[in-house]
Amino acid sequence: MSNPTIQSAKPNKNAELAMAMAALVELLDVRLMETQARCVPAIEEKLPERLRYHVNHECALDRNSKRFAVMLHLIVDALQAGETSEPLLHVEAKFLLAYVVRDLDDLTDAHCEAFADLNALFNVWPYWREYVQSITTRMGLPGLVLPVYRFGQRFTDAVANPPTTGSGPTTQALPKV
Repeated sequence: MSNPTIQSAKPNKNAELAMAMAALVELLDVRLMETQARCVPAIEEKLPERLRYHVNHECALDRNSKRFAVMLHLIVDALQAGETSEPLLHVEAKFLLAYVVRDLDDLTDAHCEAFADLNALFNVWPYWREYVQSITTRMGLPGLVLPVYRFGQRFTDAVANPPTTGSGPTTQALPKV
């Protein structure tokens, strides 16, 4: 299935900065810090046809302890085709990722931001996918399986004039089950 609404980022300065930092860190911990899920009663056996994603992050580097933390806020909304109003299904979570940094000498704030934007999202995606599938099943819905995340993918809005770069909402058709 082609997925035109998730665009691959071309190699750029942010990717170079993220890869440079990735070579210096090890993932220590992934924690689910906050979550929310809701659906309208009309959803019983079939999930809506479109997904809208939103991703953002905060990050902090502690040079004294050589620790780097990223808080990722992830949202997926399921909508009926053509609708942009209130979602029929809403799942969101905040994950805290903790890293140890082996060498801080050449790291800048730009390295940290690029790493949080690209690599931390890559690291958390399997946890997010499992959480969404699990919570939708627990809600009595068919398990919603998110697509595989590939390093450098950017989420864009397919409903209204998609931006060419940056994280933000996107909409994707669900496969028919």
